[in-house]
Amino acid sequence: MASTKYQDHLKDGIYVSPINGKTFVSLRSFSAHLRNMSTPNSAPRFNEVSCIFCHHLTQNTNIKKHTDNCYLNPINKKSCDVCSTPINNFRTSKTCSYSCANTKFRTGPNNPNWKEDNYQSTCFHYHEKKCIVCDERLIVAVHHLDENHENNVPSNLMPLCPTHHSYWHSAHKHLIEQQVLDYAADWKLKNPAVK
Repeated sequence: MASTKYQDHLKDGIYVSPINGKTFVSLRSFSAHLRNMSTPNSAPRFNEVSCIFCHHLTQNTNIKKHTDNCYLNPINKKSCDVCSTPINNFRTSKTCSYSCANTKFRTGPNNPNWKEDNYQSTCFHYHEKKCIVCDERLIVAVHHLDENHENNVPSNLMPLCPTHHSYWHSAHKHLIEQQVLDYAADWKLKNPAVK
């Protein structure tokens, strides 16, 4: 039973704590609150402690579980495969966010909508989307180096702007031919694992 000092609160059936102003409906919860909060540190299990790794405030009873499972704990530290930031859910995740997961699992050949015969997707997955002659980025076409449209391997696909693509298929081919062939040879040297 609460002390006589607080008897006036018992009339309404609503109990207001003089310590922190919390409202209680049952006398039992109000009495427990008074016992636990009447003196500082009388209920050490409710004290909040800061995690030594991430500085998150956690109750004293949960701090060991939190530090054992904290994603900044060196034992648990795992980096995102895409951007190398620490992963919060280190047990199941390989990436730190939906954005990185989409980048890792939903681009290029990992995308369920990827089609091997789509030469434009293949080209822009392996080559930057800009003309290799003039660095045009707004409108970029794909040129088949051996002029076989069935051969869609990345080393055969060259990004060219429409103007320079027209140059290749005209009498002005000699103006850009060496630059395109040099790019193709350089790309093959930098990417030996890709055909």
